[in-house]
Amino acid sequence: MTGSTELSGFDREFADFSRRIRALRSARPSSPPDLADALFTELELAEEELRVIRDQVAEQDREILRRSDAADRERTLLRSVLSELPVPVFVLDHDGLIRRANGAAAELLGTSSAYVTGKPFPVFVDLTAPTASLVAGDRAAAAPLHSQVLRTGRAVLRSRIRDENALGVTAAGRPVLAILGAGSVLGIPLRAGDSADGVLTLVRSPGRPAFDLPDLRVLEEVGGHLALALRAERRYRRRSDTAEALQASLLPRVPAPMPGLDWAAACRPGTQDLEVGGDFYDFFPSPGGWGVVLGDVCGKGGEAAAVTAMARHGIRVLSIWDDQPARVLAKVNEAMMSQQETDRFVTAVAAHLRWRADRLSVRLASAGHPAAVLVRAGGAVCFASGGGLPLGMFGDAEMRTEHVALRAGDTLVLYSDGVTERRAADGSFYGTARLAGALTRSLGHPAASIVRTMEDDLFSFSEGTPGHHDDVAIVAVRVVGPPD
Repeated sequence: MTGSTELSGFDREFADFSRRIRALRSARPSSPPDLADALFTELELAEEELRVIRDQVAEQDREILRRSDAADRERTLLRSVLSELPVPVFVLDHDGLIRRANGAAAELLGTSSAYVTGKPFPVFVDLTAPTASLVAGDRAAAAPLHSQVLRTGRAVLRSRIRDENALGVTAAGRPVLAILGAGSVLGIPLRAGDSADGVLTLVRSPGRPAFDLPDLRVLEEVGGHLALALRAERRYRRRSDTAEALQASLLPRVPAPMPGLDWAAACRPGTQDLEVGGDFYDFFPSPGGWGVVLGDVCGKGGEAAAVTAMARHGIRVLSIWDDQPARVLAKVNEAMMSQQETDRFVTAVAAHLRWRADRLSVRLASAGHPAAVLVRAGGAVCFASGGGLPLGMFGDAEMRTEHVALRAGDTLVLYSDGVTERRAADGSFYGTARLAGALTRSLGHPAASIVRTMEDDLFSFSEGTPGHHDDVAIVAVRVVGPPD
């Protein structure tokens, strides 16, 4: 629950909750204390706990906002400084691609900053590979000036060019400094800490005043900011790659062939953050048929990922020997309760699919998860019972079970609460009614089209909504017909 819209909605619901408690308390006739008094006391304690949690969430929102504003100001300042520098500046990554180019740099190449961004720097100056980038770490070791700056971690100022080979030569043997028409050159270490991560090289034509010590001091400050920005970008990229790899490892890699069935699935992060989400799904063989599961782990991050892996793989392994999804979920619950290493809990819906003549028998088990949807070939949309208690909360948790039969053209849809609880800009929920409408519009379509229609409708509904969205997982299993 983040953002002013979510808090405002919570405040309204909380105020209504408090009013109902007071109304019930006042409406009860006075009598000796009994169970009702104890229940009212518990409700009032819960009310106080909710108020404390609400205040904590509001303070966290304010702190996040303050940090975000500070970071935005620093980025804006850095972009302004880079843009207004009177000398051409290119910032390249370790692959030699241009990531930033200020106005003077674009003017030097006779084009725009937007055009050069993302393109290889050698395309514009025809440098050899060892000198292909101005910010290139040890890739620039073949260039004497770059090598000196990286080795010593100190800036190098050449007010007059005495060695035209200081920046290396092209494949044709021509000095880079001669091609650039350099009158003076300045090499600045991009250092954030004890070591230099790269070199910022600036070249000034002979018709302009040569670089001097004041220029060096100013640009050393700029180099420090650039180094911090580059280091943060690399850290962000590594963390993003790690999160994507970990998220991918929590989902089935190879589509499971299920005779007579067409299935598709999607698992999308609610917001573009770096935390691994807790939604998961899986398909696997189970005695006499196939197993399907979709679950949602409370929270995000490494701990949630560990619980996701345990729940998903536990359900898969246990289902190899047991075709009763309720028993499988109960065993996973026992394992989670016995470890007591986390306070995370899991909601899940598991199904066992088995062909019986021309019908697909589906045995459903729910552990505190949103109810599965059955879409009949004739267009009727109905919801299963759902319910049950989440895994990892109570040692004696019971699963809600249900049996349904599907025929050719029918579809079973599982989803996480990130679907029905997605909010629009006005604060309203997506809800089950809109979900049923989207499924009706995709009636008769392949499973992949059904999932895509749900995704498109969901994101269209919440377009322009600020703040955080929960992750979304969707599974559609469409019955094609009994296998031969």
